[in-house]
Amino acid sequence: MAVLVTTALIGIVAAVARNSSRQPATPEQVMPELSAHIDVALHKARFVEMRNGSVLWDLVADRAEYDRAGELVHLTGLTMTFDRSPASEPLTLTADRGQYAERSRRLALRGRIHVKTGTGASFDTDSIEYRADRSLLATDAPVSFRHQRLSLQATGMEFDVERQKGRFKSEVTAAVAGFGRVAR
Repeated sequence: MAVLVTTALIGIVAAVARNSSRQPATPEQVMPELSAHIDVALHKARFVEMRNGSVLWDLVADRAEYDRAGELVHLTGLTMTFDRSPASEPLTLTADRGQYAERSRRLALRGRIHVKTGTGASFDTDSIEYRADRSLLATDAPVSFRHQRLSLQATGMEFDVERQKGRFKSEVTAAVAGFGRVAR
């Protein structure tokens, strides 16, 4: 019995000694390389814009990099929710990446962008800008819009976030489920 206890103690001491001799990871090994222009990098960052005590929008990004010199925030993996106004239901926007300019309060989004309204309408594009001063989403890129049985394709669109109404900038190709395509 004494031999078993002694053997177990020797094994524990050897394991502790072996594991404690390893060098801990240095901060340089753990942190990914940052651009010289980035002052702060955050994971799971949240931004909120308020006006007159009400939340206008809430943005959550997987990663946010703040460039103080350029007054820009570079965002990746973001979800933006525009709170319900008296005229509409909440609107949700997702995008691969974006860049928020603090001074102009404009958010330029790129990549796979999906917008869904509270009434079930949605649209997709690969480039859009949110202009906070006008509560407007605007793009010159191709847009695919869907609502119930209606599907629209156009190039360029402005979408009023508060009223949740859109205006297309080009000719629209439409399809109604059960009726086929119609060009206008």
